[in-house]
Amino acid sequence: MSTDSIQSDVVVAGSGLAGLVSTVRALEVGATVTLLEKGHRLGGTLPVTGGTFAVDNDADPAIEAHEPIEDSLSWLEEIGIPVHEPQHQWLMKHIKRVGSIEPEEFITGMRAIIESKGGDIYLETPLEEISTNTAGEVDGVHAYNSESGRITIETPSVILATGGIVGNEELVERYFGNADILLTRQYWSTGDGFLAAQKLGAKTTKGLTDPVGHSMPGRPAEIGYDDLRAAQMYETEGIAIDSTGKRFTNEAKYESGSVSFINDLIEKPDGDVFLIIDQELYDTKTNQLSDAPTNGSRLEQARKLGAPVLEADSIEALGDKLSAVGVHGQRAVETITEFNEAMRTDTADSLEPRRTNLLAPIDEPPFYAVGVRPGLVLVRGGLDIDERARVLGRARSTSTLDLEPTHEKEWMREPILGLYAAGVEVGRPSTHSYYHLGYSLGLATGRIAGSAAAEYALQRRTD
Repeated sequence: MSTDSIQSDVVVAGSGLAGLVSTVRALEVGATVTLLEKGHRLGGTLPVTGGTFAVDNDADPAIEAHEPIEDSLSWLEEIGIPVHEPQHQWLMKHIKRVGSIEPEEFITGMRAIIESKGGDIYLETPLEEISTNTAGEVDGVHAYNSESGRITIETPSVILATGGIVGNEELVERYFGNADILLTRQYWSTGDGFLAAQKLGAKTTKGLTDPVGHSMPGRPAEIGYDDLRAAQMYETEGIAIDSTGKRFTNEAKYESGSVSFINDLIEKPDGDVFLIIDQELYDTKTNQLSDAPTNGSRLEQARKLGAPVLEADSIEALGDKLSAVGVHGQRAVETITEFNEAMRTDTADSLEPRRTNLLAPIDEPPFYAVGVRPGLVLVRGGLDIDERARVLGRARSTSTLDLEPTHEKEWMREPILGLYAAGVEVGRPSTHSYYHLGYSLGLATGRIAGSAAAEYALQRRTD
């Protein structure tokens, strides 16, 4: 890589779904594009995801930059990316799967398109800083490449798609305290885009303390990158207890928008939470596919990785084993018994905490208890953008908290010219919209950011 006078109409930072989509779309518009990827390969978190696009047909979009998912999926097919029919639907009635991609196939196809259109791809080249001119407009980026050292690219448009903040220890501690949280996505998502934008005065949304994640095998389990899909997906169907032997959350509250009860799990010390299931749940498949794995296979994966896994032929015997690992076993027996009685008598509302759905007793022996810890996928908050995916300036914008302005001059939303964001980088605090689901968000905002950034850069070229 030569460091002499590198110029590009658009620079895209991050090569996950949103970054790849942004790059291709900007090239289609006619801009020159440079794609920077921090890691040694393209794709970001794509390889460890299921590849599914989903929508909530009953909800309004959570962000201004949105488009019909049908338009986005049609575009993928037009550029030669296969879109497959979803193999099954979730149990949540309001959220529908509308299509899927095979992640590695998608990455390979998008790279081929980028290269065929003349886009430049630089791996192992993280974004470090964005520069602006005296008018506050983006005019370049500074990045680092192991071969060339620090490099500068002159550009009027930058699209941030670096995957959010979940891999940044300082930011995670800032927003979640000293919780022992396992990162279950990309090692490279260390908040580079978020922090670079904040240095320019970017506005953020609410939701930075609102996590999305799952229960992962607890210590002393050793979990590597290849084990990130070891989430205990039956977490919402079983009973979650802490060291006191009591339930501490409505396990099934994902129906209201959360992926799991990770918010409550984060507040518990590691080793303090066990999931309780019975043989019926153990034998239940994780989804509706004929070849789907069982919940038991997830549990056995946790056991293999070294998580505490207890098994007993009766609830009383399970209580004894829980006592041996520091849990109040007798109270756990009482909790399970009370839960089962409420399920049988249709009095789940009387439980504390109440149980809102998935109302089945845990009463078929043998019984299992699995130690878990929180695994963080993403946070709902992020950079605030407008309808063209332009990042808003904090000083140039008013608050978007629930306060209606009484005069039009009290409402300000001014972008940082030349700065765009897409995918997980974008804040989507609503828990009732399909735009909190990553693939749909990345596809829509990626297309919008790519078009807008390219059009802006081409206009600047002619000015």
